[in-house]
This record gives sequence, C-alpha cells and structure tokens, in this order.
Amino acid sequence: MNFFIYLQSNTTKKLPTVLSKEEVWRLLNSCQLLKHKILIGLLYGCGLRCMEVRSVRFQNLDFDRLQLKVVQRKGKKDRYVPLSIHLVRGLKMYIGAVAIGDRRATTFFYQHFGKFECHRLRSFPKSI
Repeated sequence: MNFFIYLQSNTTKKLPTVLSKEEVWRLLNSCQLLKHKILIGLLYGCGLRCMEVRSVRFQNLDFDRLQLKVVQRKGKKDRYVPLSIHLVRGLKMYIGAVAIGDRRATTFFYQHFGKFECHRLRSFPKSI
C-alpha cells in the first residue's frame, strides 16, 4: 500500500514573454512622461511586481551600489535588485522633479490622491 499521495497542480506554468531590445526601446520611446519610463524600467528592467513598484521608497535606492532594496513583499522577505545605469540616471532626474514639486512624497510614485493602484499599473503597458 502506498502511503504517499502526490498532489498535482491543475495550473500550467507558462514561460513569460521576453521582449527584444527593439520592442523595449519602442515601448520606452512611446512614453511621454518620465514617470512612465521609470515605471517600465522598474517593472521590466528590474523585474518588480506591481505591489513592489507602488511601494518603492526613496530611502531604498542605493545609487552607489546600483541596487534597490525591495522590502518584505512576496514571502515576507527582503531582496535586492540591480539597477541599470540608464535607470539610475532617469531616477535621479525624476527625484529632482518630485522633490521640487511635492515635499510630502515618501513613496516614489506618490500622487495627491494616494498611491498608484495596481490595476492601473497592469493596464499601463497595454495602453501603449
């Protein structure tokens, strides 16, 4: 008699769609706002999830080490993700613009009505 029961998952695991360099370049060039370019850079370039992007804080950016600390998200574990030099340059420009515009901002994508909503982040790449 076999006492081990193997549970099979009904969900199929699919590989993610990987964009070519030209497709990423077109996606970035189609954005008019620096904020949207930074969002795409964090989502696609750093591999962040929606909830991680909306909770990025200024204090978690480390430009000297070219990394971003993602605090307690999936699995309640902190992790570090690398930042590209191009993304760091855009982040610095965006931080300068936000610091001049609104001193209350503690999260990176602060808006007057609150944080970005995840359904807006999910629909953003489709709208471009």
